[in-house]
Amino acid sequence: FAKEIFFSVNYTLAESYKGTGRFILATYLQNVAHVSIIFFLGLTFYSLEMFNLIIAIQCFSIALFITLIISASLWKKIFKTSVKQSIKIIQIFKQGWPMLLISSGSIFLLWSDILILGLMGSALDVGIYSAASRVVGATSLVIVAINSITSPKYAKFYQESEISEIKKLSNNSFKITFFIGIIFMLILVLFSESILSLFGHEFIIGKNILIILSIGQAFNISLGSVAFLLTMTGNEKIMQKIMLSSAIINILLSILLFQLLGAVGIALSTTISIAIWKIWALIVVKKKL
Repeated sequence: FAKEIFFSVNYTLAESYKGTGRFILATYLQNVAHVSIIFFLGLTFYSLEMFNLIIAIQCFSIALFITLIISASLWKKIFKTSVKQSIKIIQIFKQGWPMLLISSGSIFLLWSDILILGLMGSALDVGIYSAASRVVGATSLVIVAINSITSPKYAKFYQESEISEIKKLSNNSFKITFFIGIIFMLILVLFSESILSLFGHEFIIGKNILIILSIGQAFNISLGSVAFLLTMTGNEKIMQKIMLSSAIINILLSILLFQLLGAVGIALSTTISIAIWKIWALIVVKKKL
């Protein structure tokens, strides 16, 4: 439980650094610092032949705590002076509610496939699917890094009514993410068997699952900024509807396609759901901006 608190507080502090234009620092604190510490601690205990599951969990918690200490220390240096301002909790709730629903829908789409497969499939299905899903998910770090830089700029340009700058930034980020998305998809498709064999020879039967999920991830990465672009330009309620609708579609498709194709059907429903909400959001962006 403590590690969730460490992670949440550090993530919130890092988000405040984005508000001051320190995008690289925020990205480092959110995605790099604790991973580096975990890797160092893990190697240390492994070299001492003391590494096990309990030690791994403890390393994770320690890394998050150290990262939080670093983030809090920087907070004192960066925000030396503070301006007291009265903000009602109900106001925060009203403004944050659409964002909460969007984030909840995103998390559900991320985990619903494995949850549904766990309810309807076998342990073997879950194991193979999870391996393929984790491989594909590892490529999300790129879009996370790009979004951490572009999303505050979208909000800034929108507040200053610089629509032309928003279009320019979105076009440039799209070119980058589209190229990266296609490259990652080709690598995962062409070397699917070799990649899955790293988990064990028996995981190679998940080749089709990996290929299908990699296509969905190509949509996710290529059009990765559309969700942030909508939420940061006053269209968060529309994005909320898109996410919730896609989540419902994903559930129904997963149940239907699992009956027909098994775990491959779950992967196919996930890819279709991602493509639907990404393209839907892109259409809204074209209309609104």
